[in-house]
Amino acid sequence: SLTSAIAVDVAHNAGPLLLAENRITCTVGSGVALQLAVNGVDPSVTLVHNNMIIGGSSTRGMVLMGVCAGLGILHNSISTTSGRGVEISAAGTGNLFVGNALRSGVHPLYHSGPLTFTTNDHNVFHSTGTSWVHWNGTNYTDIHVLRCATGQHMRSLQVDPSFVDPAADLHVQPDSPCLGRGLAWPGVTADIDGHARSWPALSAPDIGADEVNGVCAPLAGTYLLGPSPTAHFATFAAAMARMGACGIAGPVVFEVESISAIK
Repeated sequence: SLTSAIAVDVAHNAGPLLLAENRITCTVGSGVALQLAVNGVDPSVTLVHNNMIIGGSSTRGMVLMGVCAGLGILHNSISTTSGRGVEISAAGTGNLFVGNALRSGVHPLYHSGPLTFTTNDHNVFHSTGTSWVHWNGTNYTDIHVLRCATGQHMRSLQVDPSFVDPAADLHVQPDSPCLGRGLAWPGVTADIDGHARSWPALSAPDIGADEVNGVCAPLAGTYLLGPSPTAHFATFAAAMARMGACGIAGPVVFEVESISAIK
């Protein structure tokens, strides 16, 4: 927890990088909790994952500047009061932005540079104010419009991640919509506390830096499949994985709210 203008500043070129399992807090007005200029080679070895980042006042959570390429930003939890959650002015290609939970008073995600992502999905974006995602000069207030405009975020959610305390503790509550909505990624096999991803085994991991140790109850009844926060499973594959891990206790019916759920 630092009060300097930039709490953590990382500039890195052409080589493996692992920035993981950190708790970073910055409370300076217009400051930055984590600033990255990382020109990597491969997001499988140039990784920023399982970090909890808190920005007080108008501090920005994470800033990507300069050139960021071949960078994997996976399973981070970020909460800011009135600064942008993630601000991207960088250039670069071959990046991943997957499984991140962002909560902000203004623009949980603000993208204004030419940087591109190979995969940008399974994230949670929530604004406590009136400004939501800004992407390439356009302000978006609805995730369906963002999906159509970018061709990404097909399984991302526009919902409050339900942190225990957005100003102090970014573990998620037991009923968080982040549970079971992430995407398993090679090399990210545990959360910030060392808990296995995923739990129950074979199920989809939770979004954010925290993996909740869920109860593996056998399935029985009717379950909704789809991208909405009220759906029980995001995909048919996730439902089958849970069924395989936990078993069934009676007849099981799946109702599909979106064709994307069965892909």
